[in-house]
Amino acid sequence: MRLKILYVITSLRPGGAERLVVDLAIGLKRRGHIVDILVFDNSPSFLYDELRNEGVKVINSGAGYLQMWNPMHIFKIKKVVKNNKYDIVHSHNTSAQLFTALAKPGKTIKSVTTEHNTTNRRRKLKLYRLLDSLIYNKYDKIVCVSNAVREELVFYLRDIDSERVITIYNGVDLKKYNRSDCESNMSRNKIILMVAGFRKQKDHFTAIKAINKLPKSYILWLAGDGATKKKCEQLVTRLKLNERVIFLGVSQNIPDLIQKSDIILLSSHYEGMSLFIVEGMASGKPCIGSNVPGISEVLDKYGILYKHSDPDDLAFKIEFLIENPQLYNSVVRSCYERAQDFDIEKTISCIESLYLSL
Repeated sequence: MRLKILYVITSLRPGGAERLVVDLAIGLKRRGHIVDILVFDNSPSFLYDELRNEGVKVINSGAGYLQMWNPMHIFKIKKVVKNNKYDIVHSHNTSAQLFTALAKPGKTIKSVTTEHNTTNRRRKLKLYRLLDSLIYNKYDKIVCVSNAVREELVFYLRDIDSERVITIYNGVDLKKYNRSDCESNMSRNKIILMVAGFRKQKDHFTAIKAINKLPKSYILWLAGDGATKKKCEQLVTRLKLNERVIFLGVSQNIPDLIQKSDIILLSSHYEGMSLFIVEGMASGKPCIGSNVPGISEVLDKYGILYKHSDPDDLAFKIEFLIENPQLYNSVVRSCYERAQDFDIEKTISCIESLYLSL
């Protein structure tokens, strides 16, 4: 059965949710479905080029970051859905979840949303629970990117029908990253790579403080951009780490950065399910992450977890891993094997099966 699918997302700025939507759109189109993407913020991104090359249509509903919360998107979604007669409308990220739920055009069109994180700022405010309950109950299915995300969402909403909330793991194109023979090069600087947006969810500060406790041969690469970057730069200057902490900006070639690194790091306060960690594991690199739900679900018994927000524990585990080649190579093998569970083709198949079941 050929489906007509619309993805609704806040933007295509590089990020985990955005990467997933692009991969799903391309994968489902290759399987014969019609797939469009509606975005609220049309800021430039290399992801547009990937979609253009595959013939996936992007519909712009706004321009600029501030447009992401413009309620006029409700009417745009209604109009686009009505004119194109989609079978499935699938939203990602908060404002897209809200406006898509409010724009739901009728019972014949099935709606799905994806929850990407174990928590957010709204969940700390009791007044939002009622609003969130109303929003999520308008969707036919809620997809969570990990079991940890599902457990937290069901607990938070309380009155949601738990059978409507399912887990489908994020996936990556393993062929882009597939390396199983990498070993640490002890004769040069040791490169620790973290790719993550600079925002409150991510704990770049602990990573920077950990590097300050390590020998000078340990170098931290930080790829990404965002609101907390300036404070991170100030911390680096204050600790006199300007030659050891390198800000790379937004990179289009993550596989190349991973291959030049010795350790893949994700320092975060909370997480849904990190694609970057999977990319690192698939590349034959040992991965270290904060011991928080979402990360631990992927790394426990495969990679290395450190105490949340503890730079001493992180520094110890980075150095211990580098200084013990046998352990290093053992973690490489375990991480590589674990990565095989997160092939994007598995994710696409699960999403396709979900759509066809509605």
